[in-house]
Amino acid sequence: MVENANNKSMVDIAYEYIVNEGRAFTFTELFDVVKKELGLSDEEAEARISKFYTNLSLDGRIVFIPKTNVWDLKTKHKFDEYHISMKDIYQEIEEEDAQPVTGDDDQGDNLNADPDDDSDETYQKDEYESDNE
Repeated sequence: MVENANNKSMVDIAYEYIVNEGRAFTFTELFDVVKKELGLSDEEAEARISKFYTNLSLDGRIVFIPKTNVWDLKTKHKFDEYHISMKDIYQEIEEEDAQPVTGDDDQGDNLNADPDDDSDETYQKDEYESDNE
């Protein structure tokens, strides 16, 4: 597939693979190609996968296409296909924060409860708290 793979970076191997195959790939597919080309053991692959992801993200030739969850050549896509507007991200966060809190889950109940109030049966003193407090 890729000649002299040992002299190339993981991103260069992925880039050449995308160019040669002429289509987009998932991250897992690309990493499997890199792992095979470099002859990485499972342990070596596990140690290097995060570096590959970071370098792939930073490389200007390859972009992530969120709508299809694949990586492809930047030259094949319009800016709007791979650009994620931070305005949209912040708007989503604000919308999530604006959702009313329902009492459906028990998490967060009694966060402001008085630990000395005996009527609150859900509170239990921690082992390190003394009874004199």
